[in-house]
Amino acid sequence: MPSMRIQEKVYENPFAGFHTGAFADFIDLGLQPSPWGPKPTIKLIFLLDQPSNQTGLPLEFHVLCGKTLGTAKQPSKLRKIVAALIHPEPVPRDMDLGDYIGRNCTMSIVHVQKDNKTYANLDSAGPYDQRGPWLSISTYQRSAAASTAFSD
Repeated sequence: MPSMRIQEKVYENPFAGFHTGAFADFIDLGLQPSPWGPKPTIKLIFLLDQPSNQTGLPLEFHVLCGKTLGTAKQPSKLRKIVAALIHPEPVPRDMDLGDYIGRNCTMSIVHVQKDNKTYANLDSAGPYDQRGPWLSISTYQRSAAASTAFSD
């Protein structure tokens, strides 16, 4: 299975398809470059229902997204993920992502080829499917940079 190197750490790509994901953590990355200028960005960290080949523990999956929620008619990636985590509750205008740590959702992951490398991307997120496994985040170890307060 191909791996990718991000910030001096090797990450395994999860299999393409549907996974149960447990929201484990988030990191505020500050302003990151984008084609439209600097953009406030956060990293969301999920544990997936696929065991890691290296540790046997649930595989970590990192999702980068902007810190804005967008609107109900034009939702951002963050709004779609939060809506999946808190379903059937509506997405609040002001929120603390820390309140949703430990919640599960269903994630559709696709593989994308770029520069002879394979990357795993989040295609969509939906409410937790109760037929799937419920994942615990008890094995996750938070980094010192993780979990700074966030509100939109």
